[in-house]
Amino acid sequence: LSALMGALAVPMTYWLAWSSSNRNRLIGLLSAALASVSPFSVFLSQEARHYTLAILAVTVSLCCFVQAAEKVKNRQTIHWGLVLAWVSCNTFGLAVHYFFGLTTLSEGLVMGWMRIQQSRDWSWTGNGDKAAWRQPYWARIYVVALGSLAGALVWLPLVLNFYGSPQTS
Repeated sequence: LSALMGALAVPMTYWLAWSSSNRNRLIGLLSAALASVSPFSVFLSQEARHYTLAILAVTVSLCCFVQAAEKVKNRQTIHWGLVLAWVSCNTFGLAVHYFFGLTTLSEGLVMGWMRIQQSRDWSWTGNGDKAAWRQPYWARIYVVALGSLAGALVWLPLVLNFYGSPQTS
């Protein structure tokens, strides 16, 4: 299973690099090639552990993030399918490994910066949108944030009961 998840991470790496580089095929191929021959990735794929599943979840979440950020940048509404996929991936990723929270935190910080950037007047021409946070395309980002937070809070009772147990002491 680890090898399968590691192998699936390679085309997802291609898709992530391809979509975040303005559809540059060469960058996608180089990224996939590096992901496929990375000694650490190969090592993790040979272990019977869950780390390649976490890598795959991070890559899928970043793919969703790149698509959403592009839509927000162009002031377009995000499709509900992307919202559902992103929330599902974030919830699943947090269930796989708690370090996945760093991914969602990073995505949230970048989205927050994009919101501030759209709300403020960053040019001398006065093109800033003071009510950007109320736009429909931001509403779907808020749904992703709240859905991901709800998916994380589902695990809170388990984590609180696990802390201080014989397994962790």
